[in-house]
Amino acid sequence: MKAAPAGRRWRLPGLGVATVASMVDAGRGIVLFPLLTGSLRLGEYGVWALVSVTVTLLYAVSGLGLGGALVSRFAPQERSNAILTALVAVSAWSCAVGLALAAGADLLADMLNTPGVARPLRLGALLLPLGALTTLQVEALKLLEVFGRYALLSVGRTVGEIIGIAVALRIEPSVTAVVAGMVVADVLALVLGWWLLRSSRPAGGAPTKALLRPLLAVGLPLVPTMLGYLVINFSDRYFIGRLDGPDAVGRYTAAYALGALLVGVGAPILAILVPAATRRWHAGDRDGAAACFSLAVKAYLLLGVPATVGLGLLGRDLLLRLAPAEYADAAPLIPLIAAGYVVFTATAVSQYVFQLAGTTRVLLATVAAGAGLNLVLNMALVPPWGAEGAAAATLVSFVATGVPMVVLSRRHLKFGIGVGDVWRCAVAALSMAAVVHAAGGSPTFPSLLLRALVGAAVYAGAAMALRVVSQDERRILADQLRLRHRAA
Repeated sequence: MKAAPAGRRWRLPGLGVATVASMVDAGRGIVLFPLLTGSLRLGEYGVWALVSVTVTLLYAVSGLGLGGALVSRFAPQERSNAILTALVAVSAWSCAVGLALAAGADLLADMLNTPGVARPLRLGALLLPLGALTTLQVEALKLLEVFGRYALLSVGRTVGEIIGIAVALRIEPSVTAVVAGMVVADVLALVLGWWLLRSSRPAGGAPTKALLRPLLAVGLPLVPTMLGYLVINFSDRYFIGRLDGPDAVGRYTAAYALGALLVGVGAPILAILVPAATRRWHAGDRDGAAACFSLAVKAYLLLGVPATVGLGLLGRDLLLRLAPAEYADAAPLIPLIAAGYVVFTATAVSQYVFQLAGTTRVLLATVAAGAGLNLVLNMALVPPWGAEGAAAATLVSFVATGVPMVVLSRRHLKFGIGVGDVWRCAVAALSMAAVVHAAGGSPTFPSLLLRALVGAAVYAGAAMALRVVSQDERRILADQLRLRHRAA
């Protein structure tokens, strides 16, 4: 490849590749959902959900919060040593957590009253060090702003897992086979990440004990925060599984798979706007940082409000196209779960403000209170109402966690959106709903696609007419979209 002229280089700020990577990651759930529900029995899909939830919860513990610590505390000249230090620490700790999961798999299966969980959990213990290290590599590449390589690793990992699971299910349609396919894919992703990171960071550097302490000082308080978020998201599977069995978990997880799509679809927002806000914060431009965070919140609302309305209209037909008919009872839960995720994604932006300000303990207390509330609500609502009670508990918990987070984070940075922005999004979404509902249609893929495209066009037109996005916000977005010429 021909080098750029001395003293100058061209750079794409990353929105394109980050968008591709995030959209592929979001598409992972859509691809795997029919693959898993079509290959596994309903109860086996519920067992897979319990295994996946357990591994995801332990990912938060395995990573030690060091991905967030790298973003928060280290200047560019320190990042190479800090990344190496984080990788060594996570390697040792995640292996220990994986061994603990393997040893406790039978006990956990007894607690869940689901014996079929034990074997895949023991194999899934291998995913903890593999996944924790690959996730840290992805965050490090993003931190170094080598977005092309970040996208390559992110996409490669996602595509590898899809292929690994598909091949494993062809060999043996079982939960254990699914986990085995993921293990093989994660090994390959880890090797790819090592090569990409090795060629991306500055030459030299070594892990040091001197950097480990500040890394852990910021990272460890993030671990219970991440666990709190995951408890709000996933603890209901344990309650449903123990009380109603793996079949009920399978149906609820199917609704969750569609209702939670906003997280993946909106990931490009955070992939670009959070690093942009971080640069402005460290440069002392608090107004610029606030503008980036405000735009991130508004962008999530712009995506989330119509998505929730659309899933309320089309969710049942979509579910019946992607899964067998035995999952149809889960359809009414989809818009309720989607509404919870609109609140979650829009308010979770504030966590980055706490990290930048170094007040993660306030964030921890807020999320811990929300997680505790979620557990109480699940204990109260799941026994009488099952999955409907779990979905309601999740929505209430997200609201009770997110609103205080935004209020408290504004002590450090005044960002957010106005009530008028929310109303304009709602009016545009209602216009979309009226057109889609009046159009009608059959539950076939062409009809679903046509209704979705018509709805998106109506919503976009209404949002533009109502000027949901201001001129200043369009300028910020345009600055991230265009090629920028800068001195080396």
